[in-house]
Amino acid sequence: MKNSRFLLAAGILLAMAFTFSACSGDADGGDNNNNNGNSNNSGNNNNGNNNGNNSSNSNGNAFVNCEVYGYCFGVYEDDPFTRDECLFGGGKVVSSCESSSSSSSTPNTPSSSSNTKCGTLDYNPSTQICYYNQIYNYVTIGTQIWMKENLNVSHMWSSGWKCYDDLEANCDKYGKLYNWATAMNFEIPYISACNTMSCASRIQSKHRGICPEGWHIPSRAEWNTLVTYVGANTRTKLKAKSPNWNGTDLYSFSALPGGAHSGPTPPGDGVPYFVGVGIMASWWTTTEGYYNDWACEQTLTDQTLTDDDYDDGIYDGCQSQKNSHVSVRCVRD
Repeated sequence: MKNSRFLLAAGILLAMAFTFSACSGDADGGDNNNNNGNSNNSGNNNNGNNNGNNSSNSNGNAFVNCEVYGYCFGVYEDDPFTRDECLFGGGKVVSSCESSSSSSSTPNTPSSSSNTKCGTLDYNPSTQICYYNQIYNYVTIGTQIWMKENLNVSHMWSSGWKCYDDLEANCDKYGKLYNWATAMNFEIPYISACNTMSCASRIQSKHRGICPEGWHIPSRAEWNTLVTYVGANTRTKLKAKSPNWNGTDLYSFSALPGGAHSGPTPPGDGVPYFVGVGIMASWWTTTEGYYNDWACEQTLTDQTLTDDDYDDGIYDGCQSQKNSHVSVRCVRD
C-alpha cells in the first residue's frame, strides 16, 4: 500500500497544461470530502495499538497520529505519517485518534457565536469563518453567500497546490493555486487519477472539496447564478479595488488577479509556467468539460473580451486541463 501511495503522489507531478480554446461542456457537481496522506517507507511493524506517545517525539521521522481536514490517521495505519509529513501537509499532531473523531467538525469552525478566537486572532462569526487558523470573510450576493477571499490551505498531497512564482507572499495575498483533483479533495486513488479520467460520478450535489464544513466548491451553474445576479459590467463589479485592476468591488466579492499555473505545452515550450498575475483571476468549478482531463473554470480578466464565452471579461469555459493550478473560492451550502 505504501508503494502505491508513493506512485500516486508521483502521478500528481505529471505534466500540467492550461489552455484557453473555445469549447462548451456541462455537468453539475457536489460534495466529496476525504483526504489521505503520503507517508515514509519504514521497516517498523505497527501493532494496532493507537499510542499517542510518538506524537510528542520531536524527531521528524517518528510516526505520529495526524489530524487533517477533520480526519485522523493513526500510528497503527499500515503506512502512518511521520511528524514532518503531517506538519508539512497542513495537518496537526494529536495525542490519539480516539480523542479526535473523524466526523468532528472542521477545526476552528465556530459551533456557536461565543467562539470568537481564530488561533490567537479575534474574529466575528456573523461575517467571518475561521478555517485552519485563517480568517475568511463572507458576503451575501443575491441568494448566495460567498467567501470574499480565495482559499489558502495546504493539502496532504503537497504537489497539488502552488504559490504563484513559488513565493509564499503570493499565497498570502492571492491564496493558493490548486489542481482540480486536489481542489475536489478526492480520496486515494482518485486524488491523482481524477486529473486524467472522468470523475463526474464522484461529484455530489454540494461538493465540499477542500472548503470548510458547511461550504462547497461552486458548480458552473452556481457561478452563472452569481454572474446573472450581478448583471452588466460583471467583471468591474466583482473586482477588488486594486491598482491597475480597475474594479469597483460593488458587491464586496473582492476578486484579485492571482493568475494561474499552466502545464508543459506551448507557449511554454514544454516547461510548466506561471501566467496572469496582475491581469487574471481564475477559479475551479466542480463541473467537468468535454474531455476527461478538462474541467470548467471561471476567469476574470483586466480587459473586455469579445469571445462568446465571455461576459464583460468573465470567461465561462470548460477547456482547462485539470492538472493546471487555479484558485478556489467557496460558497455556503
